[in-house]
Amino acid sequence: MPTLQIRNVPQKLYDELKRKAIKSRRSLNQEAIVMLELAMEEHNDNHKKIKMATIDRILSRGPVENIDASMGIDQIRKDRDSDCLGC
Repeated sequence: MPTLQIRNVPQKLYDELKRKAIKSRRSLNQEAIVMLELAMEEHNDNHKKIKMATIDRILSRGPVENIDASMGIDQIRKDRDSDCLGC
């Protein structure tokens, strides 16, 4: 199993993790793993919610007719050639 070493942990964070470990009757290492797992699950859930909301917004616009593929290519070129990234 891989090993992860974390240096320069802020004292406040360390104390909170230690407090949670004691309360949960886990070692500091076990508590850190549990907290990392929970954070990753939350991140993945939020990412899925954002993706689903985007899909819902697109689908709520209704059917799209008469789309020419070159329109998408033109927009990509316009965005790429723009001085403002992400605008």
